[in-house]
Amino acid sequence: MTESKPVVFWDRTRAVKDDDCQRARLWSTEWDGQGVEPLGSAFELDFGIIFHGAMADVVRGDYATVVAQKAGVAMTAKMDPSTPSQRLTEVATLMEGLILGFFTSSVWQEMASEYKVIAVEVETTYEWEMDGYTLKLAAKPDLILERLVDGTKWYFEWKTTGTIDAQWFKQWPRAVQLMAGAVAVKHTLGYELEGCIVQALYKGYFSKEQERWYSPLVYGYRNGL
Repeated sequence: MTESKPVVFWDRTRAVKDDDCQRARLWSTEWDGQGVEPLGSAFELDFGIIFHGAMADVVRGDYATVVAQKAGVAMTAKMDPSTPSQRLTEVATLMEGLILGFFTSSVWQEMASEYKVIAVEVETTYEWEMDGYTLKLAAKPDLILERLVDGTKWYFEWKTTGTIDAQWFKQWPRAVQLMAGAVAVKHTLGYELEGCIVQALYKGYFSKEQERWYSPLVYGYRNGL
């Protein structure tokens, strides 16, 4: 009797880790079935999860101001209790500013006039066989859009970043997440995608020397309220 081999799950995180270091991929995503989890919280990870969840809630119809404020509070609750109050305020304000800034911007208004949202954070998968293993890809695009003028479907992702130079933009035409995600969308939803849209949201950076967050969506946004 032939012993069946396990299903191998993979996604963008595993693919990128594997490119950087196979040992890191093993420890962080596969060891003991789920990977080794670091103690404490990771700021960038927590920020991304809360931000994307909030953006999805607004697209689904929740009131943007309320969602943004709740997201800011949720992010500060994830941070170390010993964090100075000034930084907690900066992070909460940054979260609010990113969410409200986008949904009140001309970018979102133009998108709404050209596209309709047909899926929000829907989970998609794709399976295939290789060397006796079943490989299973998982992907969850932020949005799937349909362009009103021709009915074409588009893969949409929000990306917060502290660096918005030419190199940042150059990475996306070859990004594993978008290519693999497009395959999973076709397999799960049956959509032939026309292309992918990546929307940058600049969040600035935290200066350890000055002990403050540098972003127009912190003090510029707060002072304008």
